[in-house]
Amino acid sequence: MLSAFPSFALSIEGQNELEKFSFFSAVNVERIEYQELANVLPVSSKTVIYNPIMRNGGVHKLSDTQLLMIESLSTIYPTRVEEQWRLNSNALVFQENSMTYTLNTKRVYYYQQVLNRLKWVSGMEYSLHSFKRFEPSSQYIDFTWDIIEETKAEIILNSGFDFDSGRLTHKNWRYYGHVLLGVPVFTRAENTQYTDLYFDNAKGYSVHANFGLSKKLTHKVHVGFLLEWDYLYRESVELTVVEPFNDEFDITTVVEYPKHITQIMRLGLNVHWAL
Repeated sequence: MLSAFPSFALSIEGQNELEKFSFFSAVNVERIEYQELANVLPVSSKTVIYNPIMRNGGVHKLSDTQLLMIESLSTIYPTRVEEQWRLNSNALVFQENSMTYTLNTKRVYYYQQVLNRLKWVSGMEYSLHSFKRFEPSSQYIDFTWDIIEETKAEIILNSGFDFDSGRLTHKNWRYYGHVLLGVPVFTRAENTQYTDLYFDNAKGYSVHANFGLSKKLTHKVHVGFLLEWDYLYRESVELTVVEPFNDEFDITTVVEYPKHITQIMRLGLNVHWAL
C-alpha cells in the first residue's frame, strides 16, 4: 500500500502558475477510537488505540484548472490494547480480550479549481481494516476460540472543498486543508469465526477533514504539521444461517456484523518540497 519513495507532483497555485511538489510524513501518530454496538445481543465495546503511521503522496497536473492527488497511509506497527465488552443494560463487563487494529488507506482525489485558492474535490478512498482479537477472558463465558481475525475492505466516494494560502516558493508560512463528506459504495467484512460468511454493503457515511501549517525551510522546502480527523459510521449487517439439526428440523441462527463507529485523529510532521 505504501511506497518508500516520495511521488513527484504538480500543483496549480496563484495565477495558474505551475509548481511541482511532493509531500512526505515521516513522523505520524493516529488515535483510533473504535466502538461496536450490537443489535442481536445487547452488548457493546469501546476501545482507544494509538498507532504509528507512514504517509506519502503527490498532486499531478491534468490541466490548467484540474489536479489529481494520490496519497497512501499505512500502519507501521499495530499496538496491543485491551478491549472490554459490556452489557448495555447495566454496563457489566462480561468479556475482556486483547486486540490489535491495522489500517491501510489509498486515496485518489480529483481537484477542480473554483476560485484562486479554493478547489472542489471529489474522489475515491480504499481502506483495508484488519482486527486481531486474542487472549479472551470472562467469568461468564466458556470460550471456543483463542484468536479471531477480522478483515474489512471498503471503497468510499468523497466530495467537498479544499483551500490553501499560496505557493510553497512564495510563502514563508503556508496553510491548507479540506473538508469532505463520503458514502461507502462497497464494503465486505469476513471473520475467521464464520469462515463461509461475508458481510457486504454496510450502509453509513463518513466525514474527513484536515488542516496543515508549514514554514519555509529553504526556497523550495516547507516543514510543518498536518492534523487530520476522520469519522466513519457504519450500520450493522445481519445474516440468517440455516443448518440441519436432524431429518425433520433445522436450526436458524442470526449472525451479526455490529454497527460500528470509528473516529481517527492523526497528527504528523510533514515535509513539502517544490521540484
